[in-house]
Amino acid sequence: MKTSTRYGLGAFLSLIGALAAYVYAILAGHFYDLRPADEFCTGKTLASRPLEWSLFPPSQRCRWSDGTTSNLVPWYLNVLLFGLLGLAAVLTVLAIRARLRPLRTKSETTT
Repeated sequence: MKTSTRYGLGAFLSLIGALAAYVYAILAGHFYDLRPADEFCTGKTLASRPLEWSLFPPSQRCRWSDGTTSNLVPWYLNVLLFGLLGLAAVLTVLAIRARLRPLRTKSETTT
């Protein structure tokens, strides 16, 4: 297997892993949940606008009446997501570099 193919395969698998982390973050953050916010944001009195969310990076925060917030998406999922996206970018650059780099013959390397 060529070096560029290995790098490309690694980049593809990194993107698959990032997609899996993203889907898990969406599921863990109750983005799909149709229940009222007070059923999964418990413990304190909710603010007048109880939820604030963003799809990228995945974040769903419960807002309390005292001004504090708590994120429903675990912190490590965003770290994993951006780490895998960064790895995919590096591997893609290395795959392109390996593909465009001219092959050296044995006689060129010994001189």
